[in-house]
Amino acid sequence: MQKPQSPNQDESPRTPELSRGFIQTFESLRYRDFRFLFFAQMTNAAAQWMQMVGLPILVIAMTQSAMHLGAVLVARTVPSLVLGLFSGVVADMWNRRTILLITRVSGTVLAIWFAFINVTGTVSLVDIYVFALLRGLTMSFDQAPRRALIPSMVPRHVVMNAMALSTGSMQLMRVLGASAAGVLIAIWGTPAAFIALAFLYVSGIPLLLIMQVADHERNGYRGMRQMGVDALDALQFAWRTPAVRGALIIAAAFHIFGNSFMHVFAPLLASGPLELTEGALGWLVAVMGFGATCGTFFVAYFNPSHYRGMTLVVSMAAYGSLLGVMAGASYLPTPLVSFGVIWLLGLGQSIFMPLVSTLVLQASPENMRGRAMSLMSWDRALVSFGSMIAAFATELFGVQIALLAFAVACAMTALLLLSSGSLRQVD
Repeated sequence: MQKPQSPNQDESPRTPELSRGFIQTFESLRYRDFRFLFFAQMTNAAAQWMQMVGLPILVIAMTQSAMHLGAVLVARTVPSLVLGLFSGVVADMWNRRTILLITRVSGTVLAIWFAFINVTGTVSLVDIYVFALLRGLTMSFDQAPRRALIPSMVPRHVVMNAMALSTGSMQLMRVLGASAAGVLIAIWGTPAAFIALAFLYVSGIPLLLIMQVADHERNGYRGMRQMGVDALDALQFAWRTPAVRGALIIAAAFHIFGNSFMHVFAPLLASGPLELTEGALGWLVAVMGFGATCGTFFVAYFNPSHYRGMTLVVSMAAYGSLLGVMAGASYLPTPLVSFGVIWLLGLGQSIFMPLVSTLVLQASPENMRGRAMSLMSWDRALVSFGSMIAAFATELFGVQIALLAFAVACAMTALLLLSSGSLRQVD
C-alpha cells in the first residue's frame, strides 16, 4: 500500500490572503491528520488537568503535607528523567503513531484502575504513588512521538502555528478540564473527577486509530548498544546546534523555577493564604488556562519567525516578575487580584513553550526529531526537582516567601542568559 504523502510535499505555499485573520490563526487545522491529533490531544489534556486538580487535593486531604505533595510530583516525573531520552530514540526507531496508541491504551487501563479504587474507597497513599509513577511512565513515551509527528502533518511554514494550537489544546483543556474537575469535586468528591478522567482517555483512542500520517525513514531496532549510540548522538547534536542548545537551557530553567507554581504553589496558596475551597482550586487552574489559551491564539495568529531567542528571554523575565507579584497579591484580603495575576501567568507561559518547541523541531532533521523532542521531555522532568525544592522551601519559610524566591530565580536566569548572548543570536 502506498504511504500517504507528507503535506510538506504536496501543499502549495501559503497565499497572501491567509497571512492574517481567523483563517491564519487556525491554518494548521486545514490538514486532516493534524486535526485528529489535535482533538486526541484535547481529550488527553482534559484528563491531565483533571488529574492535576484532583491528585493534589487527594494528597493534601490524606496527608496535609507539602512534602508528600512534592514527592508525588517527583514520582510522576522520574520516568521522564530516567527514560526521556530513550523515549526519543524509540520514537525515531519505530512508527510514531503506533507508539502513541500504545501509550494511550496503557494510560486508559491505568486511569480505569485508579478511578475504581477511588470509587470503592480503597485508595491509599501507596496507590497514589504507584499511579503517579506509572502515569509518568506512559507520559514519558507520549510527548516525543506526538510532537515529532507534527512537521510530517503540515507544511514547514505552518509548524509554528501547529505547535501553538497543540499547546493551545492543553491550555483550553486547562480551562474546561480544571473547571469541570472543580465542579465535580465540589458536588460529588474527588472520585467523580477520576471517573471522568478515565472516560476522556478512552475517547481519544478512535481518533488516533484513523490517522494516516506518513511514516518517517527509520532503521528499526538494532540492539541496545545502538540505542545508546543514538542517544549520545542526540546529546552531541543538541550541544553543537546553538538554537537547540539555547532553547533547551532556558526551557530547563523555566521548568525548574517557573512550573513549580502550578504543581506546588497554586494548591498551597489556594488552601492557605487565599482561603479557597477545594473546588475553587479548579477555578484557579482554569483562570490560568484561560490566559494561556489567549496567549496561544496570539502566537498562532502572529506566527513569529524572527527574534525568537530574545522573545524567550523576555518571556522568562516577565514570568518571574509575575510570580513575585503573585506572592505579594496573596497577602491582600481579596483573592481577585491573585486571579488576575494568574491569568497573566498563563498568558506568558503559553507564549514561551511553542517558541521553544518550534525552535528545536525546525533545527532538527527528520530522523532526529523524536530524540530532540525527548530532550524537551528531559528538561520538563526537571520540574520534579523544582517541585521538591519548592515544597522544602515552603516547609521552612512559608509558601509566599518561597514563591518570591522562585520569582527571583526566574528573573536572574533570564538576565544571565541575556548577558551570555547564547539566545540573543537565535532568530
